[in-house]
Amino acid sequence: MITRQQAAELKHGQILHHGTQRGSDKLPVRARVNGKVQFWVTRPGDFRIPIKSGLYAYEQISPSVAHAWFLTAEEAMSA
Repeated sequence: MITRQQAAELKHGQILHHGTQRGSDKLPVRARVNGKVQFWVTRPGDFRIPIKSGLYAYEQISPSVAHAWFLTAEEAMSA
């Protein structure tokens, strides 16, 4: 699970791992941080992490789906 504090420490190009989705190699799906993490002053618990997975898929991680993403593959495999 990615918390707000962990999101603040993410850097461009860092790899994140999905907890439930697996690739054809049976490892967690990987996504790369594709930009600057965004925070809001008026909504202190909110954040947005832009990611890229695969060749063409651009997505974002928000607090509503952050429970499914992890910083390491080991954490994702045990989830």
